[in-house]
Amino acid sequence: MSAAGARAGGGARRTELVSYAGLRADGRRPHETRSIRTRLGFLRTADGSVLFELGQTRILAAVFGPCESARRSEQQHDRAHLHVDVSMTPFALPERRKHRVGDRRLAEIGLAVRRSLPQAVMSHLYPRSEVRLHLQILTSDGGDLAACVTAATLAVMDAGVAMTDFVVGCTAAVVDGRVLMDPTQAEASAATAVIHLAVLPRSRRVVLCQVASRIAADELRDAVGAASDGAVGVFGVVKAAVHDHAVKRLSKRGLLTA
Repeated sequence: MSAAGARAGGGARRTELVSYAGLRADGRRPHETRSIRTRLGFLRTADGSVLFELGQTRILAAVFGPCESARRSEQQHDRAHLHVDVSMTPFALPERRKHRVGDRRLAEIGLAVRRSLPQAVMSHLYPRSEVRLHLQILTSDGGDLAACVTAATLAVMDAGVAMTDFVVGCTAAVVDGRVLMDPTQAEASAATAVIHLAVLPRSRRVVLCQVASRIAADELRDAVGAASDGAVGVFGVVKAAVHDHAVKRLSKRGLLTA
């Protein structure tokens, strides 16, 4: 096949990601997120935990603390220190490519969580203590960063750490000039630009914005708007999950009557 034919074939594949009826390969419309499932309190050995599923992307988050800092060098006299560790299972990706803990992408996700989560955590209530957050990507099908941000929030809340708001992540991709909310890995791979957002949904304040490549100003505006809307939509789902989980806990302890 000629170079021109290869380019044409690549373009055809990208176009097929959205049908003439406006539907994506998984049946969603461009401005729809994937299905969300949460299992709060998933690990009994952790102070807080969640199994968070965003379509086929699955994240296990576990929180230990707040507790006294193990290292004096990490102690902060006026707030808690947040330690974030991100890993990926060897079978998380279809090609079964192994990832080291020091992998660049995992480091980027950890940094994004460390930067965004403190925007809502009331860390001043826990001076000289630490909160250890472990995130493991069990399966990856796009939106890993956004899913980790949301999973981290849910696990921290499950641990009883005080927060002023949720921190919710969402991704948007620009494919053939069209903005797709919460792209799968196939959609993100075909995109000319991918935007990762972390939002405080009650105020819609953006606390993290990462753009993977160069993008036109109008496309950036539309993509940020789509990701922000998506984060607010995810917030509605996870807020209900946290409420239901809290009700079940209180009922089991006899602290809530019908």
